[in-house]
Amino acid sequence: MTPSKKGLESITDRINRDLNTPLTYFNGTDPATRTINVGHYHLNWDYNQPSLVRTMNAGGGIEVIINRCSKPEMHQRLWVFIRGYQVGKEIKS
Repeated sequence: MTPSKKGLESITDRINRDLNTPLTYFNGTDPATRTINVGHYHLNWDYNQPSLVRTMNAGGGIEVIINRCSKPEMHQRLWVFIRGYQVGKEIKS
């Protein structure tokens, strides 16, 4: 079964919680005063395929963490990413 967009975004939310990064792309709701949350991980859906990106600056610049791929492949790659930082935390301890 192909993972849903909502399911992939749920995994991305977990990444933000686990890494203590902002949970939303914007801080605030008023378009005139809201700011971009630097460090926020989110899925970019260009060409209808997901890529995992992280916001790098207040202008909205991004760093690609996982390149664009199919939804099933992204599902696997997100879990590998999670396991990678979990192992890194265990090694630091």
